[in-house]
Amino acid sequence: MANIFIDRMAGGRVTPSALLQAEGSIEFIGIREEYFSINKGAIFHVTADGFCFGLGFTGGQMIFQRNNFTLAMPPAFLKKIKGNDSVVASWTMSRLTFLLGHIGFQGPSISKSLDIACCPTPVELFDWARKKSLLPVRNIPQKAN
Repeated sequence: MANIFIDRMAGGRVTPSALLQAEGSIEFIGIREEYFSINKGAIFHVTADGFCFGLGFTGGQMIFQRNNFTLAMPPAFLKKIKGNDSVVASWTMSRLTFLLGHIGFQGPSISKSLDIACCPTPVELFDWARKKSLLPVRNIPQKAN
C-alpha cells in the first residue's frame, strides 16, 4: 500500500511532490551533534509495494534510505568542517548523498555518498498521490478522430 509521511520537523521544506521526483535535495540548517541523540524517527518516509525511501534518525545516526540501500551519517561527520551550518541530503535514482558545509556552501564542503541500484519511484505512488490531492491532476488533450 502506498503512503507518504512527512514529519512537522521538516518545517514545510519537504513536499510529497518533491519526494516523488527522480532527483532532489533537502537542506537542514543548524543541525548539531546533540540533535542526533534527542531525535528519533522519520523526517519523511515514502512507501509502496516493494519500494521505500526515507530520511530520519535512528541509533544515534541520520539515516538516508532508498529500498535496500542505506547511507548513515554519524554525528562525528559534523566535526569534519569547523563551524558548519548546513547539511544537504540529496538523491538521484542511482545515488544518495550527504553534503556538509556552510550556508550557501561558500568555502569548504565535504560529502558522503552511496551509489545505489537504479530504483525509480513506482507509478503506483504517483497515482496514489493524485487521488489524495497531493499532486496535480493533468489532463492531456486528445485529438479528434
